[in-house]
Amino acid sequence: MYEPIQAPVPDLWTTGSRRRSVVIEKVCGFHQLDSYSCGAAAVATVIRAYTNYLKPKHWFTTLRYTNPQPCGGTPTRRVRRALHELGFKTTIKRSLNAANVSEAIRQGDMIITTVQMPGQEADSTHWIVVAGCSPDDVLILNATGLPLFSKRWIPWEVVRTRRDRRESVIQVHTGLAAWVSDRYPVETSEKRSSRWIARMK
Repeated sequence: MYEPIQAPVPDLWTTGSRRRSVVIEKVCGFHQLDSYSCGAAAVATVIRAYTNYLKPKHWFTTLRYTNPQPCGGTPTRRVRRALHELGFKTTIKRSLNAANVSEAIRQGDMIITTVQMPGQEADSTHWIVVAGCSPDDVLILNATGLPLFSKRWIPWEVVRTRRDRRESVIQVHTGLAAWVSDRYPVETSEKRSSRWIARMK
């Protein structure tokens, strides 16, 4: 059950005249090559979102600790382990609600979670990165072209209702990533979201 929305948190769930959309941004520079490495791709996406470059050593670390498998993909614990090895701090959230998403984005963090793929068997889920928001849009960074993400814009309600509740929601504290903060300027979440969404319009 989703928690009630308390103002002034933006209401991500209510449909109406200002229905929220989801912007799907394909991440340049790498692509998920198989059907089961989306966990590794999501971790790599977080790195690319901050540095605009994925160093080979970071990709090898990602693959080593996510260890994606043809049967089962990558569970939450291995996604978190890879993030921790790369210097990111994470928090587990047990639900994907408006308060979680809005607060994370305001803090400059990102959300990694899984969604059920349409037309697939019950255990076919896909890791995605929720990376930004504006008054009208939610930004998802995606490294593959699986069916749910065949369009750039989809209703947020589609993502919310397809959330796979067997896996946890991981809040990635990107502002606390030691190896990032030493080398790269950290944009505010508002600036980063505006820049990405502007590219889509």
